[in-house]
Amino acid sequence: MNELVRSFTFRGLPIFVAVFVAFGISSATRADIGFAQAVATARLVYPNKTLVALGHRIGNPTLYTTGSVSADATLLYGLDINAANGAVIAATVESVMPPEDAMMRDVLARMPLVTIDFAQALTRARNFTGRSDLLVANISLASELFMLFYDLRYTDGVRLMVDAITGQVVPVVETSTSANSISPLAFSLATDRAMTIAGPEWHPIMATTAVTQGGLAIGTTLLNVQTGHLKQVDTLGKLVDVIEFTPIGHLALVSEAIRGQFSSVVVTPQQFFAKVSTAYPGGRISGYGLSSKFNNGVMQTNWSAFVLTALNQPLEYTISATVPIGSSIGFATVPVTFKPGDFNHDGHVYGDDLTELLAMYGRLYPPYDLNQDGFAQGEDLAILLSNWG
Repeated sequence: MNELVRSFTFRGLPIFVAVFVAFGISSATRADIGFAQAVATARLVYPNKTLVALGHRIGNPTLYTTGSVSADATLLYGLDINAANGAVIAATVESVMPPEDAMMRDVLARMPLVTIDFAQALTRARNFTGRSDLLVANISLASELFMLFYDLRYTDGVRLMVDAITGQVVPVVETSTSANSISPLAFSLATDRAMTIAGPEWHPIMATTAVTQGGLAIGTTLLNVQTGHLKQVDTLGKLVDVIEFTPIGHLALVSEAIRGQFSSVVVTPQQFFAKVSTAYPGGRISGYGLSSKFNNGVMQTNWSAFVLTALNQPLEYTISATVPIGSSIGFATVPVTFKPGDFNHDGHVYGDDLTELLAMYGRLYPPYDLNQDGFAQGEDLAILLSNWG
């Protein structure tokens, strides 16, 4: 095993990093050092930090980007590593913003349960998809709805999850299935529970489900109309996680639009669930949401739900939230999967989507972070451009 000593500058100070190259092969002779070497470098540079994210950014030069979180989940330590020779080009330290800090604390709290490392997660994903690791744009360790998993994003937008505890590969399902859906009544009761946990000043605006080892988890997002803050209430049986945060980026725009129209909302979530049950007897729901947006110059505020009918047909069912429930007429559409980069969900990736991304360029935790590495930057721009049109 050879040892190469690399130097880089962090805040004006020279730092020397020992990079180990396996099998006695000089990194200078390799086209790409690979994710495993990037992992080793990140852990060598930040030995007391927990590695949570790896990215592969094609460019000149092609880079591996890594993110390691501090023990208190307040700081993210990043590296840019030259993919051709393993040299550390830059190091950064960024604050972890809400709600990511709380999510990172969940990751750190569950680290003793982890049995699958980054390299093993990549191997399982490679065996499952038949794809090269170099097609992975980003892999991050995440905790959501009581799951601890590696979130893999490929350059063409395909997404996989690898359970960090069991190693099970889980394709991400965007529509309702028998596994991730429950009856409208059960969803109504789950929403009631979330509202009780959150408090009377919090109003549910969206919810989703996730299939976990312990059963079906439900994540409900609630809005405080007075403050504009959001509260995430995750439940799995008797387990409860609660996070309060200030929305930023696209999520801020969504919540602000709802705040502006909330006084006109007359349909409660519970009434909406009852309407779904009437419209689709025996149907099941995997998620719902409240939205306010302009349509043909008119502001419309609607409730929508992802429904699986009794005949196992997935669809999206929508009614007006501003018309009394007895007078409202619902309509159903086939769920649409939008291409990565289609931020305004108009079915195309055009200049307005590019403008949104560039406006948030370099910022932490915007929804325009297509590869989920924490920032909207060059790799996200490349994904958007690859879906242009």
